[in-house]
Amino acid sequence: MRVGSLPGMVTLSGATLPEILVREYLDHLGLVAADLRPDLESLVRLQEAHIDRVAYENLDIHLPRPFRAQLDAVSSASRVSKQHRAGYCFILVNAYSALLRCLGFSVSLHSGSCGPDPTDPNRWGNHVAIAQKK
Repeated sequence: MRVGSLPGMVTLSGATLPEILVREYLDHLGLVAADLRPDLESLVRLQEAHIDRVAYENLDIHLPRPFRAQLDAVSSASRVSKQHRAGYCFILVNAYSALLRCLGFSVSLHSGSCGPDPTDPNRWGNHVAIAQKK
């Protein structure tokens, strides 16, 4: 992202995942919670596994049928871990950020835009990105 404010990062709080869902999510990634700590090495392992096993998928929003994603953390993580499906950025970042929080990472979400440059400063972005705080 070209525009952002690290000093203005606000750490996420609130929604977490049930322990069984964390275990299923990590199983899908081929990882075990006991081997992970909230450090850079574990974050790299998580990110590599997520990239290898959870594809960006935006087919639902282009099909000629109604589609409404459930954008709560549990629904997004269930889609990834139980249905072995992915989604577009809002679903993936929602699921992944909840997983990271359950593993002890401190994360925040940021709005971004794909489109005209420069973007309209009065509009929210059409994309979301995650940042992990030290």
